[in-house]
Amino acid sequence: VPEVFLTKDPELIYNEKAELEKLLKNIPDGKEKENLRSRLKTLEGEKLEKIVYDTLKSYFESHSDQEILVLHGYEIADLDKLANRKDVAHWEKDFLIINVTYGYILNIEAKSSLNGNSLKKAKEQLENTKKILEKWFGADLKEGWKFISAIYCERDDKTNWYNKKCKDKLNNDFIFTGTEDLKKKIDKIHESLRDESRFD
Repeated sequence: VPEVFLTKDPELIYNEKAELEKLLKNIPDGKEKENLRSRLKTLEGEKLEKIVYDTLKSYFESHSDQEILVLHGYEIADLDKLANRKDVAHWEKDFLIINVTYGYILNIEAKSSLNGNSLKKAKEQLENTKKILEKWFGADLKEGWKFISAIYCERDDKTNWYNKKCKDKLNNDFIFTGTEDLKKKIDKIHESLRDESRFD
């Protein structure tokens, strides 16, 4: 797995948001404009994912005593459909962190902001990932391993529904709001697991 951030859209020529927005203003409505709008959405999502990627890389480089694997943008096939030779669905996952030292799989979905719809979608994505990974690897994981689901969003996003409405209703430990919060809460996860024995 390359230790670099890989774009999902290698054909994206205009890789700066300002350049792409300027270009959108100067072309007529039509298919090309719609394609560029779609690329702008991809670019905005990738910018957020790169922030998470860089933060995770920095965090685990400074914790080199841990045995980990970080997967970004990884597609996982539905095992049931593979077995039944049906049309195989592939589900893309933002971040999967497999930490052998502490015995957990951390699944992170990155969202630019949290509102009712994006929170519902994130919840569905996280539950889907857990089910697929249990099908693939459940029998191979030693007793005591944990599966942890979390969401990353930016603290300074003015439309952040979580900060406005959900702080007291959701488990704050698994919603990471900004890079420092992400690192602090991974530390907190490690503290909670440190004294548990999960290896033979």
